[in-house]
Amino acid sequence: MAHAVSIGTGCIVAPYTVFGAHSAIADYVMINMAATIGHDSGIGEGTTISCQCDIMGYASIGVQCFLGGNS
Repeated sequence: MAHAVSIGTGCIVAPYTVFGAHSAIADYVMINMAATIGHDSGIGEGTTISCQCDIMGYASIGVQCFLGGNS
């Protein structure tokens, strides 16, 4: 986990997840195995990120979104 990562209440983070610096994860987010959350990105409340998703730096994912595997 990189510097200054924020993870909200009730989140589930599976093994091998990588967090970039200054990423922010809202409450009740599920991040499955081997996902990558890029630097300075934000994940909205209630979002599910499936296995091996790559979210690039400065990305913003909305509230209650679903990202499929390898997306």
